[in-house]
Amino acid sequence: MPLNQDQIVVTFLNQKFIKDVSLNPRKEPVIVKQPVIEEFQDLKNHWVKDIANKLKASGKLDNTSNFDPNAKISRADLAKYLVKINDLKTKVGAQDLTFSDVSKNDKDYAYIQAVTKNKLMKGMSKTTYDKNSNVTRIQALIVASRLLPDKENASNTSLPFQDISKYKWATKNIRKAYDYKLISPSSKLNPKQEITRAELITLLFRASNA
Repeated sequence: MPLNQDQIVVTFLNQKFIKDVSLNPRKEPVIVKQPVIEEFQDLKNHWVKDIANKLKASGKLDNTSNFDPNAKISRADLAKYLVKINDLKTKVGAQDLTFSDVSKNDKDYAYIQAVTKNKLMKGMSKTTYDKNSNVTRIQALIVASRLLPDKENASNTSLPFQDISKYKWATKNIRKAYDYKLISPSSKLNPKQEITRAELITLLFRASNA
């Protein structure tokens, strides 16, 4: 045993046993119970299974029994997942939010503050964040692309999506997401379709590992 080690830690099932072996040891080992992290029960045959369970095991998704992969994502949900999956921090000295629909008692206040102060998201207007509105695929894609730096030699390859002609203003973000392989080649992007939880956490997981 190393000379400077004064504890022996043994983990068994969901319990951690800590034995004090210092010069003045406690008589009984300390038992620290740890939460049991089990795989999501509703993802056994779902394509998002591996990503979701990996994020859950690392504490970046809530330790719930079910994941509900087809659930829609609100703007408050998006803020929460952005912060937890990408380990975002609120900038020191950040001012309080002034949105009329987000109070300091809101459970998602810190998440919304972090994403707005890091300029990943902004309010739907100067006075409202619109936290309960569902997020579309194009909205999520734009936000995810902001997590990544611009590439010096951006791809000049034509985007394969045939339904984005009305979104020329978002071409830079779409191209960045495509270059970083956040999205796969397909004939359609379905930009106005509301994004699901499975689609979003896959998008953010890829961005965090790009």
